[in-house]
Amino acid sequence: MKVLLLLFMLVSCFYTCTYGVNLITKHNNKLGGIAILALAVLGTFIPGFVLFSR
Repeated sequence: MKVLLLLFMLVSCFYTCTYGVNLITKHNNKLGGIAILALAVLGTFIPGFVLFSR
């Protein structure tokens, strides 16, 4: 069950990261794209760490 939850979190992180890359490349918004990428990575790995640390 934990692995399925982690898989769902990784898929949502991938979707958000592609949006961040789209902001950087197509819309020329580097600050917003980097912020979205950082938020997606932190929002995935911190709960994933907490999920498997218990």
